[in-house]
Amino acid sequence: MKRDGINIKVISILLFFLLVLSFVVVWVNIKIIDLSYRLENLRKELKTQKEIKEKLTVELSHITSKRHLLELAKRYKLKVPDPSRVRIIKLK
Repeated sequence: MKRDGINIKVISILLFFLLVLSFVVVWVNIKIIDLSYRLENLRKELKTQKEIKEKLTVELSHITSKRHLLELAKRYKLKVPDPSRVRIIKLK
């Protein structure tokens, strides 16, 4: 009789730990799925940012090209300044 009571307690404790372990496993799986979605979103954002950077690099090359600057100078009737008025700024 006493032995049956111990077995029921042991089985109850084991079932409780099994239930807790099941919840932990489910929680971990949910976290993995959540992190997977976040990672995929970050990858998409990174790809978008790289595309934007490439476009901006091309645009910067265009607007700073000598040809483009000469066209702008003609459009706004700019002239070459007197050499005494030119200041060179060195960046460190």
